Amino acid sequence: MYLQWKDGRPQWKGATVGFGSGGMPIRNVLTMLNAVSPQYVEGDQALLDKKIAGDWVFDPQALAEIERLLCAAADATPAAKTAAA
Repeated sequence: MYLQWKDGRPQWKGATVGFGSGGMPIRNVLTMLNAVSPQYVEGDQALLDKKIAGDWVFDPQALAEIERLLCAAADATPAAKTAAA
């Protein structure tokens, strides 16, 4: 289930089924939350295929925070920090 935070409150956005107890691959989370269009999802395949379980509430204005949380869940480093190092 995923909700969008808009106008100070959560609003229903949608739900998915069929990913099992292991969760949803990060590549799908990114497109589900409209953080990026599917054609722009690229990178380390093992990271993109890593599954994350749970429900989602997201603020479309907070893409940097989404990236940070997904990287933390996948034990990875955000691209901006990697480029700066």
